[in-house]
Amino acid sequence: MTQPEANPNAPPAKPPNLIYGAEDRPPLPVLMLLGFQHISVMTIALVIVVMIANTAKASFEDAGILVRLALLTMGLTSILQGIRRGGIGSGYLCPAICGPAYIGASMAAAKAGGIALVSGMLLMVGVFETLLSRFISRLRTLFPTHVIGLVVLMVGFEAVVVSVPRFLGAGCSTPSERRLSVFVALAALAAMMIPTVWVKGRLRLYSVLMGLAAGYTTAIASGLLGHEALEMISREPWFDWPRPGHFGWKFDPLMIVPFLIATLSSTLKSVGDLSMCQKINDPAWTSPDLKPVGKGVMAIGLGNLCSGLAGGLGMSTSSSNVGLSISLGATSRVILFAVGVQMVALSFFPKIAAMVVLMPDPVMGACLVYASCYMLVAGFQLLCVKPMTLAESFVIGISLCFSFSVDLAPQLFAGLPAWLHPFFQSSLTLATLMAMILNLVFCAGAREDSGGGR
Repeated sequence: MTQPEANPNAPPAKPPNLIYGAEDRPPLPVLMLLGFQHISVMTIALVIVVMIANTAKASFEDAGILVRLALLTMGLTSILQGIRRGGIGSGYLCPAICGPAYIGASMAAAKAGGIALVSGMLLMVGVFETLLSRFISRLRTLFPTHVIGLVVLMVGFEAVVVSVPRFLGAGCSTPSERRLSVFVALAALAAMMIPTVWVKGRLRLYSVLMGLAAGYTTAIASGLLGHEALEMISREPWFDWPRPGHFGWKFDPLMIVPFLIATLSSTLKSVGDLSMCQKINDPAWTSPDLKPVGKGVMAIGLGNLCSGLAGGLGMSTSSSNVGLSISLGATSRVILFAVGVQMVALSFFPKIAAMVVLMPDPVMGACLVYASCYMLVAGFQLLCVKPMTLAESFVIGISLCFSFSVDLAPQLFAGLPAWLHPFFQSSLTLATLMAMILNLVFCAGAREDSGGGR
Protein backbone atom coordinates (compact mmCIF):
# COMPACT_ATOMS: atom_id res chain seq x y z
CA MET A 1 0.00 0.00 0.00
CA THR A 2 1.48 3.31 -1.05
CA GLN A 3 1.61 6.11 1.46
CA PRO A 4 0.06 9.48 0.53
CA GLU A 5 2.53 12.14 -0.46
CA ALA A 6 3.36 14.47 2.42
CA ASN A 7 2.18 18.04 2.17
CA PRO A 8 5.31 20.19 1.71
CA ASN A 9 3.59 23.00 3.64
CA ALA A 10 2.99 20.74 6.64
CA PRO A 11 6.43 19.76 8.02
CA PRO A 12 6.77 17.00 10.62
CA ALA A 13 6.48 17.85 14.29
CA LYS A 14 9.55 19.58 15.70
CA PRO A 15 11.73 17.28 17.84
CA PRO A 16 11.85 18.32 21.51
CA ASN A 17 15.63 18.89 21.45
CA LEU A 18 15.29 21.69 18.87
CA ILE A 19 14.74 25.30 19.88
CA TYR A 20 14.14 26.38 16.29
CA GLY A 21 12.91 23.76 13.80
CA ALA A 22 13.28 23.77 10.02
CA GLU A 23 10.31 26.07 9.41
CA ASP A 24 10.70 28.33 12.46
CA ARG A 25 11.83 31.93 12.05
CA PRO A 26 14.19 33.15 14.79
CA PRO A 27 14.16 36.87 15.67
CA LEU A 28 16.50 38.93 13.49
CA PRO A 29 19.27 39.48 16.10
CA VAL A 30 19.27 35.76 16.98
CA LEU A 31 19.18 34.89 13.29
CA MET A 32 22.27 36.96 12.48
CA LEU A 33 24.21 35.54 15.44
CA LEU A 34 23.30 31.99 14.47
CA GLY A 35 24.39 32.72 10.92
CA PHE A 36 27.72 34.08 12.12
CA GLN A 37 28.34 30.95 14.17
CA HIS A 38 27.83 28.79 11.10
CA ILE A 39 30.19 31.05 9.17
CA SER A 40 32.82 30.60 11.86
CA VAL A 41 32.73 26.83 11.24
CA MET A 42 32.55 27.23 7.45
CA THR A 43 35.70 29.35 7.40
CA ILE A 44 37.67 26.23 8.28
CA ALA A 45 37.12 25.26 4.64
CA LEU A 46 39.17 28.32 3.65
CA VAL A 47 42.22 26.26 4.65
CA ILE A 48 41.51 24.29 1.47
CA VAL A 49 41.47 27.54 -0.50
CA VAL A 50 44.90 28.50 0.84
CA MET A 51 46.24 25.02 -0.01
CA ILE A 52 45.04 25.33 -3.63
CA ALA A 53 46.43 28.88 -3.90
CA ASN A 54 49.84 27.71 -2.65
CA THR A 55 49.83 24.78 -5.07
CA ALA A 56 49.08 27.17 -7.94
CA LYS A 57 51.92 29.43 -6.67
CA ALA A 58 49.48 32.34 -6.49
CA SER A 59 50.67 35.72 -5.25
CA PHE A 60 49.46 37.09 -1.91
CA GLU A 61 47.00 39.35 -3.77
CA ASP A 62 45.66 36.49 -5.91
CA ALA A 63 45.37 34.24 -2.85
CA GLY A 64 43.27 36.94 -1.18
CA ILE A 65 41.07 37.23 -4.25
CA LEU A 66 40.58 33.44 -4.32
CA VAL A 67 39.55 33.47 -0.65
CA ARG A 68 36.99 36.20 -1.28
CA LEU A 69 35.63 34.43 -4.35
CA ALA A 70 35.24 31.33 -2.20
CA LEU A 71 33.29 33.37 0.36
CA LEU A 72 31.11 34.77 -2.43
CA THR A 73 30.26 31.39 -3.97
CA MET A 74 29.79 29.67 -0.59
CA GLY A 75 27.29 32.39 0.33
CA LEU A 76 25.37 32.23 -2.96
CA THR A 77 25.22 28.41 -2.91
CA SER A 78 23.97 28.42 0.69
CA ILE A 79 21.15 30.77 -0.33
CA LEU A 80 20.23 28.43 -3.21
CA GLN A 81 20.03 25.55 -0.71
CA GLY A 82 17.40 27.40 1.32
CA ILE A 83 15.15 28.53 -1.57
CA ARG A 84 13.12 25.31 -2.03
CA ARG A 85 11.38 26.52 -5.19
CA GLY A 86 11.41 25.48 -8.83
CA GLY A 87 13.23 22.21 -8.14
CA ILE A 88 16.14 24.02 -6.43
CA GLY A 89 17.07 23.76 -2.76
CA SER A 90 16.31 21.15 -0.12
CA GLY A 91 14.94 23.61 2.42
CA TYR A 92 17.24 22.21 5.12
CA LEU A 93 19.97 24.02 7.05
CA CYS A 94 22.91 22.57 5.15
CA PRO A 95 25.30 25.35 4.05
CA ALA A 96 27.80 25.01 1.22
CA ILE A 97 31.57 25.04 1.64
CA CYS A 98 34.62 24.36 -0.51
CA GLY A 99 34.29 20.58 -0.51
CA PRO A 100 37.08 18.35 0.81
CA ALA A 101 36.24 15.78 -1.89
CA TYR A 102 37.72 18.16 -4.49
CA ILE A 103 41.10 18.66 -2.80
CA GLY A 104 43.05 16.05 -4.78
CA ALA A 105 41.61 16.92 -8.19
CA SER A 106 41.87 20.67 -7.59
CA MET A 107 45.50 20.47 -6.44
CA ALA A 108 46.40 18.41 -9.51
CA ALA A 109 44.66 20.93 -11.76
CA ALA A 110 46.22 23.91 -9.95
CA LYS A 111 49.66 22.39 -10.41
CA ALA A 112 49.06 21.68 -14.10
CA GLY A 113 47.28 24.86 -15.17
CA GLY A 114 46.76 27.19 -12.24
CA ILE A 115 43.46 28.44 -10.85
CA ALA A 116 42.17 28.93 -14.41
CA LEU A 117 42.18 25.17 -14.97
CA VAL A 118 40.38 24.54 -11.68
CA SER A 119 37.70 27.05 -12.72
CA GLY A 120 37.32 25.50 -16.16
CA MET A 121 36.91 21.98 -14.78
CA LEU A 122 34.32 23.23 -12.27
CA LEU A 123 32.11 24.34 -15.15
CA MET A 124 32.02 20.68 -16.24
CA VAL A 125 31.42 19.60 -12.63
CA GLY A 126 28.47 21.97 -12.32
CA VAL A 127 26.82 20.64 -15.48
CA PHE A 128 27.38 17.00 -14.46
CA GLU A 129 26.11 17.43 -10.90
CA THR A 130 23.08 19.44 -12.03
CA LEU A 131 22.10 16.67 -14.45
CA LEU A 132 22.80 13.97 -11.85
CA SER A 133 20.51 15.71 -9.35
CA ARG A 134 17.52 15.06 -11.64
CA PHE A 135 18.00 11.30 -11.21
CA ILE A 136 18.78 11.08 -7.47
CA SER A 137 15.25 9.94 -6.58
CA ARG A 138 15.49 7.13 -9.17
CA LEU A 139 18.85 5.87 -7.93
CA ARG A 140 17.77 4.65 -4.50
CA THR A 141 19.72 1.41 -5.06
CA LEU A 142 22.94 3.46 -5.03
CA PHE A 143 21.99 5.30 -1.83
CA PRO A 144 20.78 2.78 0.79
CA THR A 145 20.87 3.99 4.37
CA HIS A 146 23.95 1.95 5.34
CA VAL A 147 26.00 3.45 2.46
CA ILE A 148 24.85 6.97 3.40
CA GLY A 149 25.76 6.27 7.02
CA LEU A 150 29.23 5.12 5.97
CA VAL A 151 29.80 8.31 3.98
CA VAL A 152 28.68 10.51 6.91
CA LEU A 153 30.97 8.50 9.22
CA MET A 154 33.93 8.94 6.85
CA VAL A 155 33.28 12.68 6.61
CA GLY A 156 33.58 12.80 10.39
CA PHE A 157 36.76 10.73 10.22
CA GLU A 158 38.30 13.07 7.63
CA ALA A 159 37.40 16.00 9.88
CA VAL A 160 39.27 14.26 12.70
CA VAL A 161 42.33 13.85 10.46
CA VAL A 162 42.33 17.61 9.83
CA SER A 163 41.23 18.87 13.25
CA VAL A 164 43.19 16.83 15.80
CA PRO A 165 46.66 17.81 14.48
CA ARG A 166 45.60 21.47 14.66
CA PHE A 167 44.14 20.95 18.13
CA LEU A 168 47.36 19.31 19.40
CA GLY A 169 49.68 21.87 17.81
CA ALA A 170 51.24 19.59 15.18
CA GLY A 171 52.63 22.59 13.30
CA CYS A 172 54.41 24.08 16.33
CA SER A 173 58.20 24.20 16.31
CA THR A 174 58.88 23.93 20.07
CA PRO A 175 57.32 21.97 22.98
CA SER A 176 56.39 25.19 24.78
CA GLU A 177 54.64 26.53 21.69
CA ARG A 178 52.78 23.23 21.36
CA ARG A 179 51.66 23.36 24.99
CA LEU A 180 50.42 26.89 24.46
CA SER A 181 48.54 25.82 21.33
CA VAL A 182 46.85 22.95 23.18
CA PHE A 183 45.90 25.33 26.02
CA VAL A 184 44.20 27.72 23.55
CA ALA A 185 42.39 24.81 21.88
CA LEU A 186 41.20 23.44 25.23
CA ALA A 187 39.95 26.88 26.28
CA ALA A 188 37.97 27.25 23.04
CA LEU A 189 36.55 23.71 23.21
CA ALA A 190 35.60 24.03 26.89
CA ALA A 191 33.81 27.31 26.20
CA MET A 192 31.76 25.55 23.52
CA MET A 193 31.03 22.37 25.47
CA ILE A 194 30.00 23.88 28.81
CA PRO A 195 26.90 25.74 27.53
CA THR A 196 26.06 22.84 25.21
CA VAL A 197 26.12 20.14 27.90
CA TRP A 198 25.25 21.90 31.16
CA VAL A 199 23.26 25.00 30.21
CA LYS A 200 19.54 24.76 29.48
CA GLY A 201 17.61 27.05 27.17
CA ARG A 202 18.67 29.51 24.49
CA LEU A 203 22.16 30.23 25.80
CA ARG A 204 23.46 27.12 24.03
CA LEU A 205 22.55 28.80 20.72
CA TYR A 206 25.71 30.88 21.16
CA SER A 207 28.12 28.14 22.24
CA VAL A 208 30.38 28.48 19.19
CA LEU A 209 30.53 32.27 19.59
CA MET A 210 31.60 31.70 23.21
CA GLY A 211 34.26 29.28 22.03
CA LEU A 212 35.55 31.71 19.41
CA ALA A 213 35.66 34.56 21.91
CA ALA A 214 37.54 32.40 24.41
CA GLY A 215 39.91 31.10 21.73
CA TYR A 216 40.77 34.49 20.24
CA THR A 217 41.11 36.11 23.67
CA THR A 218 43.43 33.37 24.89
CA ALA A 219 45.43 33.42 21.64
CA ILE A 220 45.98 37.20 21.80
CA ALA A 221 46.76 37.23 25.52
CA SER A 222 49.30 34.41 25.14
CA GLY A 223 50.93 35.90 22.06
CA LEU A 224 49.87 33.06 19.78
CA LEU A 225 48.06 35.59 17.60
CA GLY A 226 50.83 38.16 17.40
CA HIS A 227 51.75 41.48 15.78
CA GLU A 228 52.54 39.94 12.39
CA ALA A 229 48.96 38.71 11.95
CA LEU A 230 47.56 42.04 13.12
CA GLU A 231 49.82 43.88 10.65
CA MET A 232 48.59 41.64 7.81
CA ILE A 233 45.04 42.61 8.68
CA SER A 234 45.90 46.31 8.88
CA ARG A 235 47.46 46.28 5.39
CA GLU A 236 44.26 44.98 3.78
CA PRO A 237 41.83 47.57 2.33
CA TRP A 238 38.38 47.89 3.87
CA PHE A 239 36.46 47.48 0.61
CA ASP A 240 37.22 45.80 -2.69
CA TRP A 241 35.23 44.07 -5.46
CA PRO A 242 35.64 40.27 -5.30
CA ARG A 243 36.63 40.25 -9.03
CA PRO A 244 34.71 37.27 -10.49
CA GLY A 245 36.46 35.79 -13.53
CA HIS A 246 39.82 37.21 -12.43
CA PHE A 247 41.71 33.97 -13.14
CA GLY A 248 40.12 33.04 -16.48
CA TRP A 249 39.29 29.51 -17.60
CA LYS A 250 41.15 26.53 -19.03
CA PHE A 251 40.12 22.95 -19.81
CA ASP A 252 42.18 19.75 -19.88
CA PRO A 253 40.66 16.38 -20.94
CA LEU A 254 43.13 14.59 -18.65
CA MET A 255 41.41 16.19 -15.65
CA ILE A 256 37.93 14.88 -16.52
CA VAL A 257 38.20 11.55 -14.65
CA PRO A 258 39.61 12.98 -11.38
CA PHE A 259 36.95 15.68 -11.26
CA LEU A 260 34.09 13.29 -12.09
CA ILE A 261 35.21 10.94 -9.30
CA ALA A 262 35.43 13.88 -6.90
CA THR A 263 31.94 14.99 -7.94
CA LEU A 264 30.49 11.52 -7.36
CA SER A 265 32.04 11.39 -3.87
CA SER A 266 30.86 14.90 -3.10
CA THR A 267 27.33 14.12 -4.33
CA LEU A 268 27.00 11.03 -2.15
CA LYS A 269 28.33 13.04 0.80
CA SER A 270 25.64 15.64 0.09
CA VAL A 271 23.03 12.87 0.04
CA GLY A 272 24.30 11.79 3.47
CA ASP A 273 24.32 15.32 4.88
CA LEU A 274 20.82 16.11 3.61
CA SER A 275 19.51 12.76 4.84
CA MET A 276 20.93 13.60 8.26
CA CYS A 277 19.12 16.95 8.11
CA GLN A 278 15.87 15.08 7.49
CA LYS A 279 16.57 12.76 10.40
CA ILE A 280 17.23 15.50 12.96
CA ASN A 281 14.08 17.39 11.90
CA ASP A 282 11.72 14.39 11.90
CA PRO A 283 11.34 12.20 15.02
CA ALA A 284 9.60 9.54 12.88
CA TRP A 285 12.39 9.38 10.25
CA THR A 286 13.30 5.90 9.02
CA SER A 287 14.78 6.37 5.53
CA PRO A 288 15.77 9.27 3.24
CA ASP A 289 13.20 11.07 1.11
CA LEU A 290 15.30 11.50 -2.02
CA LYS A 291 13.09 14.09 -3.73
CA PRO A 292 14.18 17.05 -1.55
CA VAL A 293 17.67 15.53 -1.45
CA GLY A 294 17.79 15.76 -5.25
CA LYS A 295 16.76 19.42 -5.05
CA GLY A 296 19.56 19.99 -2.57
CA VAL A 297 22.08 18.38 -4.92
CA MET A 298 20.71 20.61 -7.70
CA ALA A 299 21.54 23.66 -5.55
CA ILE A 300 25.11 22.40 -5.09
CA GLY A 301 25.43 21.72 -8.84
CA LEU A 302 24.32 25.26 -9.66
CA GLY A 303 26.71 26.50 -6.99
CA ASN A 304 29.57 24.71 -8.75
CA LEU A 305 28.54 26.38 -12.01
CA CYS A 306 28.62 29.77 -10.24
CA SER A 307 31.97 28.89 -8.69
CA GLY A 308 33.42 27.91 -12.06
CA LEU A 309 32.21 31.14 -13.65
CA ALA A 310 33.50 33.26 -10.76
CA GLY A 311 36.82 31.46 -10.35
CA GLY A 312 36.21 29.76 -7.01
CA LEU A 313 36.58 26.14 -5.89
CA GLY A 314 34.38 23.02 -5.78
CA MET A 315 31.25 23.31 -3.62
CA SER A 316 29.76 20.66 -1.35
CA THR A 317 27.41 20.54 1.63
CA SER A 318 29.02 21.11 5.03
CA SER A 319 28.78 18.12 7.38
CA SER A 320 30.32 20.15 10.21
CA ASN A 321 27.50 22.67 10.01
CA VAL A 322 24.92 19.89 10.16
CA GLY A 323 26.63 18.78 13.36
CA LEU A 324 26.64 22.36 14.61
CA SER A 325 22.91 22.73 14.00
CA ILE A 326 22.29 19.64 16.16
CA SER A 327 24.41 20.99 18.99
CA LEU A 328 22.81 24.44 18.86
CA GLY A 329 19.28 23.07 18.65
CA ALA A 330 18.53 25.35 15.69
CA THR A 331 17.81 23.90 12.22
CA SER A 332 15.73 26.71 10.70
CA ARG A 333 16.32 27.00 6.96
CA VAL A 334 16.02 30.79 7.32
CA ILE A 335 19.48 30.69 8.93
CA LEU A 336 20.83 29.83 5.45
CA PHE A 337 19.84 33.27 4.20
CA ALA A 338 21.62 34.93 7.12
CA VAL A 339 24.69 32.80 6.34
CA GLY A 340 24.55 33.62 2.64
CA VAL A 341 24.07 37.36 3.03
CA GLN A 342 26.87 37.67 5.58
CA MET A 343 29.30 35.58 3.52
CA VAL A 344 28.60 37.56 0.36
CA ALA A 345 29.13 40.76 2.36
CA LEU A 346 32.45 39.42 3.71
CA SER A 347 33.68 38.89 0.16
CA PHE A 348 33.55 42.68 -0.35
CA PHE A 349 35.60 43.48 2.77
CA PRO A 350 39.15 42.13 2.55
CA LYS A 351 40.10 43.38 6.03
CA ILE A 352 37.18 41.63 7.72
CA ALA A 353 37.73 38.51 5.62
CA ALA A 354 41.38 38.52 6.72
CA MET A 355 40.30 38.51 10.37
CA VAL A 356 38.29 35.37 9.69
CA VAL A 357 41.00 33.72 7.60
CA LEU A 358 43.66 34.35 10.27
CA MET A 359 41.80 32.28 12.84
CA PRO A 360 44.49 30.55 14.95
CA ASP A 361 45.03 26.88 14.16
CA PRO A 362 44.06 25.61 17.65
CA VAL A 363 40.78 27.56 17.50
CA MET A 364 40.05 26.05 14.09
CA GLY A 365 40.89 22.62 15.47
CA ALA A 366 38.59 23.10 18.47
CA CYS A 367 35.65 24.20 16.28
CA LEU A 368 36.09 21.23 13.97
CA VAL A 369 36.50 18.72 16.83
CA TYR A 370 33.29 20.10 18.36
CA ALA A 371 31.34 19.68 15.11
CA SER A 372 32.93 16.38 13.99
CA CYS A 373 31.78 14.65 17.21
CA TYR A 374 28.21 14.96 16.01
CA MET A 375 29.02 13.72 12.50
CA LEU A 376 30.80 10.60 13.78
CA VAL A 377 27.87 9.74 16.04
CA ALA A 378 25.39 10.61 13.26
CA GLY A 379 27.16 8.18 10.93
CA PHE A 380 26.91 5.40 13.51
CA GLN A 381 23.23 6.22 14.06
CA LEU A 382 22.50 5.94 10.33
CA LEU A 383 24.38 2.65 10.17
CA CYS A 384 22.30 1.31 13.05
CA VAL A 385 18.85 2.44 11.87
CA LYS A 386 18.03 -1.20 11.19
CA PRO A 387 19.87 -4.51 11.72
CA MET A 388 22.42 -5.18 8.99
CA THR A 389 22.40 -8.24 6.81
CA LEU A 390 25.61 -10.21 6.42
CA ALA A 391 26.12 -8.75 2.94
CA GLU A 392 25.71 -5.18 4.24
CA SER A 393 28.22 -5.93 7.00
CA PHE A 394 30.81 -6.89 4.40
CA VAL A 395 30.03 -3.79 2.32
CA ILE A 396 30.70 -1.54 5.32
CA GLY A 397 33.56 -3.55 6.81
CA ILE A 398 35.60 -3.92 3.62
CA SER A 399 35.08 -0.27 2.69
CA LEU A 400 36.22 0.87 6.13
CA CYS A 401 39.29 -1.38 6.16
CA PHE A 402 40.69 -0.07 2.91
CA SER A 403 39.57 3.56 3.23
CA PHE A 404 41.19 3.95 6.68
CA SER A 405 44.45 2.74 5.18
CA VAL A 406 44.59 5.77 2.87
CA ASP A 407 45.21 8.03 5.88
CA LEU A 408 46.89 5.53 8.20
CA ALA A 409 49.36 4.05 5.69
CA PRO A 410 49.41 6.17 2.49
CA GLN A 411 52.74 4.63 1.43
CA LEU A 412 50.88 1.42 0.57
CA PHE A 413 49.41 3.13 -2.48
CA ALA A 414 52.48 5.05 -3.64
CA GLY A 415 53.34 2.51 -6.36
CA LEU A 416 49.92 2.47 -8.02
CA PRO A 417 49.64 3.45 -11.71
CA ALA A 418 48.94 7.12 -12.28
CA TRP A 419 45.44 6.46 -13.60
CA LEU A 420 44.48 4.87 -10.26
CA HIS A 421 45.66 7.77 -8.08
CA PRO A 422 42.33 9.67 -8.25
CA PHE A 423 40.57 6.66 -6.68
CA PHE A 424 42.92 6.76 -3.67
CA GLN A 425 43.22 10.52 -3.16
CA SER A 426 41.29 10.45 0.12
CA SER A 427 39.66 8.01 2.51
CA LEU A 428 36.27 9.54 1.73
CA THR A 429 36.69 9.00 -2.01
CA LEU A 430 37.78 5.38 -1.64
CA ALA A 431 35.06 4.58 0.92
CA THR A 432 32.39 6.11 -1.33
CA LEU A 433 33.43 4.21 -4.43
CA MET A 434 34.01 0.87 -2.67
CA ALA A 435 30.71 1.04 -0.80
CA MET A 436 28.73 1.84 -3.96
CA ILE A 437 30.43 -0.89 -6.03
CA LEU A 438 30.27 -3.55 -3.31
CA ASN A 439 26.64 -2.69 -2.57
CA LEU A 440 25.72 -3.19 -6.22
CA VAL A 441 27.64 -6.47 -6.37
CA PHE A 442 26.05 -7.88 -3.23
CA CYS A 443 22.59 -6.65 -4.21
CA ALA A 444 22.94 -8.28 -7.63
CA GLY A 445 24.13 -11.48 -5.98
CA ALA A 446 21.20 -11.43 -3.59
CA ARG A 447 18.74 -11.01 -6.46
CA GLU A 448 20.36 -13.89 -8.35
CA ASP A 449 20.16 -16.12 -5.27
CA SER A 450 16.55 -15.16 -4.77
CA GLY A 451 15.73 -15.87 -8.38
CA GLY A 452 17.54 -19.17 -8.35
CA GLY A 453 15.56 -20.41 -5.39
CA ARG A 454 12.21 -20.07 -7.05
